[in-house]
Amino acid sequence: MPVEDIDLRLDDNLNDNDQNLQLGEVQNDISSQNLDTKIIKSNSNKKEYKINIPPDSKPIVVLCGPPNSGKSMIIKCLADYLYNSSELGYTIKANRNLIADDDYQLDCEIFDSSLGQEAPFSNTTNFLLADVLDKHGNIQLYFLEAPGEHYFSLDKDEPNVPFKHYLSKVATTGSGVQRKVIYVILLDLDSPISFRKNETIRRKYQDKMIRLYNNYVKGRNSKVILLYNKVDIPRNGLWANSNGVFNLSSILEDAKGHYANFFNSFTQKKLVFFTIDNFTFLPFCTGTYNPDENGNKTYTSPGSYYPATLWKELVKKF
Repeated sequence: MPVEDIDLRLDDNLNDNDQNLQLGEVQNDISSQNLDTKIIKSNSNKKEYKINIPPDSKPIVVLCGPPNSGKSMIIKCLADYLYNSSELGYTIKANRNLIADDDYQLDCEIFDSSLGQEAPFSNTTNFLLADVLDKHGNIQLYFLEAPGEHYFSLDKDEPNVPFKHYLSKVATTGSGVQRKVIYVILLDLDSPISFRKNETIRRKYQDKMIRLYNNYVKGRNSKVILLYNKVDIPRNGLWANSNGVFNLSSILEDAKGHYANFFNSFTQKKLVFFTIDNFTFLPFCTGTYNPDENGNKTYTSPGSYYPATLWKELVKKF
């Protein structure tokens, strides 16, 4: 079977039994190591990957957002926060078992060597799996970043482009038990795909993420964080800057005004007449880029407010 066909296997259209039957010979060729393995093809460079999702029951934090929405830098900010906060007792490092590929291994080296450095994550990654370990070296949870195109793109078929099958392996352990997953959905209004300016694209993005919620969160023990990234950009920084938030109510109002479908859909019914929000809303900033005297942009990392707030919320959920 061509790899192109495997890449198009859909969680929406095929159950696991159907997929196992149709993958057939290809699955027999996959490594027998104790990892769930699927073949996927990167949209950006057309390389073929074997994606190894850890089979254990540890929670996974999945960064969900379109290309260039800041997913890599969010992980970098959290990693730097843990690196610089030894009193918390956690460390973080790249998991090199996700993909046996030279490019991925290089991304892991760059990620690990960048920890604690006053510099942006210098590489554009397709995939990154990071382990968060306690002081005894035990994995407590994972962070997973994947290509933004796997969540949303400008494809004419969006929001009906199917999710990649590895997401079902994220949601279920190797023994078939539902895993707790925290989906961090970016409310990104001011990236190259400008959701602030284009209502049609913004509506499609909401529809796509609501499908993700219905497929992988609703009725499960998983959670959603709506993360308003780049919160320092609106109103020229009057609502927030890289060190903290000045006007949370206006930030929340701005998010609700542009993403009403999220706030209306991510709810859970309690008793007969009551529903509660099945999400947490947080603002975030990954730092600032300012021109120096030579006209080059220099990066300044954010204060601890944003990563500390996000980390505190993640700890509550796992």
